[in-house]
Amino acid sequence: MPGQSSAGVKSIMLWMPVNFAARALRLRWTIWLMAKRELVSRYVGTLGGPVWVIIQPLVTVAVYWLVFAVGFRAHTPSGVPFVYYFLSGYLPWLFFSEALNTGANSIVSKSYIVKKTIFPSDVLPLVCILSASILHLVLGLIFIAFLLAGGFGLSIFLPEILYFYVCLLCLLLGLTLMLSSLYVFNRDVGQVLSVALNLWFWITPIAWSSDILPSKVQAILAWNPLFYVVEGYRAALVYHLPFWNDINGAARFWAVALPSLLVGGFVFQRLKPDFADAL
Repeated sequence: MPGQSSAGVKSIMLWMPVNFAARALRLRWTIWLMAKRELVSRYVGTLGGPVWVIIQPLVTVAVYWLVFAVGFRAHTPSGVPFVYYFLSGYLPWLFFSEALNTGANSIVSKSYIVKKTIFPSDVLPLVCILSASILHLVLGLIFIAFLLAGGFGLSIFLPEILYFYVCLLCLLLGLTLMLSSLYVFNRDVGQVLSVALNLWFWITPIAWSSDILPSKVQAILAWNPLFYVVEGYRAALVYHLPFWNDINGAARFWAVALPSLLVGGFVFQRLKPDFADAL
């Protein structure tokens, strides 16, 4: 019946703000323990262990510094050294890409849980996001120490990072729910995501400044939700500017993030009953 179908859609759309929040709160300690286990298992059997958390990003930063700052002699706005400019944008990007990659694979990689238990599978992407958040916190503290060592002072706007972290959290939750459910039925999702992230990196002002682009191109790229978050981290860490300076950017971000959250939850709930058969 049309009325019943409409009611079903409405009930699914209410999943995100109500059911998921309640379930995540009820299982908060389980989610936390799973996130820590996820992080520890990643480095089991390696000699460096958790040290790789620091080495891998540092090597990437060194490569970009050599190419752009030394090779191309790239200039940054306000004369900020390239390494600080790049790091302040790379910090949120690293968290985003790590959480999205692992979150998209969360249902398939934990298929033994989905098939054999009644554990709510919709919190598995959240486990991956939380695991990536721990790395994000560690790298964030290291970067702040690096800023202090370089003579950069910390401002009263530093806590704004928490707001931009919440922005990333909402965006990631919607995307990982959608991608993880689609990945169960089509493993090409992982390959498409890898290509998409490579493109996404270069259309986000991490290694370059948006000032170099024509105004029309800037207006288009400003709808990239990572554009707002990266510039927000940079404003809080390097430029010491308040987040309310970019109200238009905030409006564009939430105009993309909130629908993504609802659509991701909707897609996940519609496909969830068939997970066990497809895995």
